[in-house]
Amino acid sequence: MKPIDWRQVERNYVQAECRNALLSLQDNYGVDVNLALLALYCDQQQLAISACCWPKLLATSAHWQQRLAPLRVIRRTAKHLTPQQYQRILAMELALERQLQQQLTPLLRFSESAQSNLERLGQCYDNAAIAASLNPFL
Repeated sequence: MKPIDWRQVERNYVQAECRNALLSLQDNYGVDVNLALLALYCDQQQLAISACCWPKLLATSAHWQQRLAPLRVIRRTAKHLTPQQYQRILAMELALERQLQQQLTPLLRFSESAQSNLERLGQCYDNAAIAASLNPFL
């Protein structure tokens, strides 16, 4: 199996309805958009992420979210920023997101499984809304 191409994974984010669903899950339930995009993409490709990978994926995500969250708050709440300042903060946030993606990729292993990745991610976050929100984009 070839490595995950995050440009392909991110194509779902371009769809406004999918992006809105992802951001709602992030804002309301603390779901990592990268993990949700990865789960959605793998379900679309019929790739089952091994159950043993999820704890490592979630731990890695949690570590990076501690770094991303402050930037996200500043970007979203700072009305006083100039457009250039806003773009700089956004660029830093996106650079950290890309670093997170590179940390997630080597943790992936695939297996035969009847359970969807979105369902498994929902179990990890103890939230069935994840699959319900993103299943329409499969």
